[in-house]
Amino acid sequence: MDTFIVGLIQNAAYDLLKTGCKFTASAIFKNYPNIDKNNRTVIQLLSEINRKIDKKNSVDMEVIKRQINSVLFQPQYINYFEDNLLPTVSSRRLEYIFTLINDGVEKEKKINRYVLSDLLNLSYKVINNCYIDQKEELDQKIDDAIADKLNIKRNWIRTYDGIFDCPSIFVTDSFNNSSIFNPNSINKEQYCFAITKNKDEPKILVAKKKYPDNEYAYQVLDYPIPFYPGLGGTGHRIFKKFWSLLVKLNKMEANSIFKVCFIEEHLMDEMMLGKQYPGIIFKQAIEFSEKSQDIFYDLLNYPGDDERYYPNWYEDCPAFFKGQELYKEVYGY
Repeated sequence: MDTFIVGLIQNAAYDLLKTGCKFTASAIFKNYPNIDKNNRTVIQLLSEINRKIDKKNSVDMEVIKRQINSVLFQPQYINYFEDNLLPTVSSRRLEYIFTLINDGVEKEKKINRYVLSDLLNLSYKVINNCYIDQKEELDQKIDDAIADKLNIKRNWIRTYDGIFDCPSIFVTDSFNNSSIFNPNSINKEQYCFAITKNKDEPKILVAKKKYPDNEYAYQVLDYPIPFYPGLGGTGHRIFKKFWSLLVKLNKMEANSIFKVCFIEEHLMDEMMLGKQYPGIIFKQAIEFSEKSQDIFYDLLNYPGDDERYYPNWYEDCPAFFKGQELYKEVYGY
């Protein structure tokens, strides 16, 4: 069974259980019309899952995943749900995209068929048909519109024929030709920055919303900004471009230079390859402690040897602290 179908059921169960409700067919599969809520297979599945979860005292997502997996991967369930939960290539593709995006947005901004229909100015029925009729695939014009609205590669959405390991889905911006380095008054507050959790050679990822009024389409640079001592000529040229961006944003009084988070290096790599949804770092920056949100302001305004805003944080990341010396080398500050 496709792992994202399993994840779909797991996440629906978890959201339901957090509200204190029972894991029932009508609740869990309400948006999937091909699932017969009275089907013996469905009733048996839910009965087994409920029985396993009832033995636990707390709502633990990892426990729920294990319990659901132990049931779902039994042969009698695999065929039924693969054939009926998402009956078309289009429906599987959309649910996979929704899963990636919803991992990186706040709960009230989660995307689904209704939200997508509004974004595309289409009737809900147009999108929902591919969840009902096995012959109702979305046409290419709609595929292209989805790709443009969500900043997804058109080629991937057109040629999709199943889920495979870490496909490159999201469009990334080439460092040398990116419009990200040219902010304007319309999108000045759409930027966000992620710093890798690497004490020796921290790097910075730059991202921004593609459209000011679209919460789901993001651009991310396909190259990180090195931020540590000992850079060569290429490293300094890259840093200078980044520095210029910060200066522009600061002059425009943009809030973006305060949107900062820290991520694992593997996550940054996956975003630069278009394999992960860039909105994740916007979500993390909103949730992140205020402790480190002034570090770029600190960088821009650090006067000589005066005390930085967050000396305790810099002690935890000495290479980043030393990286602040870069701009003095580049600009003779």
